[in-house]
Amino acid sequence: MSEALIPSLRRLLQETVEACGGAEATYWDLTGDGAGLVVLANAGPDPSRLEGLRVPIDGSLVGMVLCTGMATAVGPDAPYHPAAKEVTGVRTEAMAAAPVRVHGQPVGVLTTINPRGRALFHAADLDALQRKALLLGRLLEADGHAS
Repeated sequence: MSEALIPSLRRLLQETVEACGGAEATYWDLTGDGAGLVVLANAGPDPSRLEGLRVPIDGSLVGMVLCTGMATAVGPDAPYHPAAKEVTGVRTEAMAAAPVRVHGQPVGVLTTINPRGRALFHAADLDALQRKALLLGRLLEADGHAS
């Protein structure tokens, strides 16, 4: 991803937070070796703590969303990968996640966590998240992101 795209990505993540009512939003990009996902950008209280964090595809919910190509919303009993909590100290109580596609192929996952003022994300939040994931895919395509 080019440096020129970062401000647009950060704006889109902030719009995702606002549209879904989450505490933060994150873009997870497929690693070069295809074995994991890495945080390229975060709109949250301390983005620098999460950016660069890697999780494996196997054993992570974001990996499941990437592999299935299906958006999902999960609650407090979901098997969250511990890496983000270890780095930030923030427990994920609920998450909504949608695949990001470039030229029809999944290349990453857009997530938002911990809806403000309620326990779970609603269907309307998941719909908004999927629209933002579609926009993110178009931004990446225009930037020349390889699928």
